[in-house]
Formats: sequence, C-alpha cells, structure tokens
Amino acid sequence: MTEAVSPPPLTPTETDQQLFDLVRAVLRLSRRFTVAVDGPLEAELGLNIRQLLVLATVVDGQDTPSQVAESLGLTPPTVTRLISALEDQGLLERGQVPGDLRRCQLRATPAGETLRGQMRQLSRHTVLQEFGRVDTAAVSAAAASLSTLEAALDQAATRPSPGPSTTDPQSQPLQEARA
Repeated sequence: MTEAVSPPPLTPTETDQQLFDLVRAVLRLSRRFTVAVDGPLEAELGLNIRQLLVLATVVDGQDTPSQVAESLGLTPPTVTRLISALEDQGLLERGQVPGDLRRCQLRATPAGETLRGQMRQLSRHTVLQEFGRVDTAAVSAAAASLSTLEAALDQAATRPSPGPSTTDPQSQPLQEARA
C-alpha cells in the first residue's frame, strides 16, 4: 500500500496574492450589497430572495426548471421547491412542453410580472439610496473592470487545467505515487 503524498507547499506569487485580495474584496462588497438590497426586497414584497431570483429569472426568459437551476447555480430540488412556492402564491404557472410530457415550461402570471416590476423599482430605489453618492467615474471604472475580469475568468474556465510538470523536481513524488 502506498502512502498518500501531499503536494508541495505553494509559494504564492504576487499575482496569487492579488487574486486572493480581489476575491476577498468582491465577497465583502457582495455581502454589503446583499445586506443593503435583500432585506428591503423581502420585507416589502413578502418573498425571500431566492424566490425573487427564481421569479426574475423566469420573467427574464429562462422557462424550464433546469434552465433556472443552471442560471442561478442552484440544485434542481431547490429550484423545484421554490417554483412550487411561487406557483402556490399565484406568481408562476407550469405548463407542458409541446412534444415532451416529461418537461414543464414555466411562465410568470400577470401577478408575477407585476411583482417583478415592483422588485426592479424597489431595487433601483434601494441601490440609489444606499450607494447613489458614489462617484460616477468610479462606478463606471469598476463596472468595466469587473466585466473584463468576468470575461477573463470565463475564458480561463474553458482552458484545460495544467497537470504536474514532469520536469519539475517537486512534482516527482506525486508522479511516483501515481505509478
């Protein structure tokens, strides 16, 4: 029986540290935005934020549970429960997909469409109230930088992950453990 071999310790580069700092900053900002926006939405509209996101996703064109789950990064069982709750409240309807009895198609009801409009209006109002004093140039620069970063992350996600180098002496124990 071979012993498990730990990978060699990483020596962080300056880019690694910058990436780590960026992730931490984005998470802090995300929490700040979430606290500022989610509470008022939930209090005013009477739905939790996941229900509101599912409703918005359907109104915005994702019309099957699997599309909603993929779009929001939620598990199918979670999305099914959220859809059922929205359906019980008269905000969503499920219909059959023509030619495929196994699948259902989602549609917002008129009440769901109205609620989505209220959600947008309240979200904009809350964001402006909480963050509207931030310099426009800073917001534009941050939005452009985040779009560039998102595109770079998407591109990096499609590249194959490099395996351990066969010429790197530190990777030799890992190579030998696999043999």
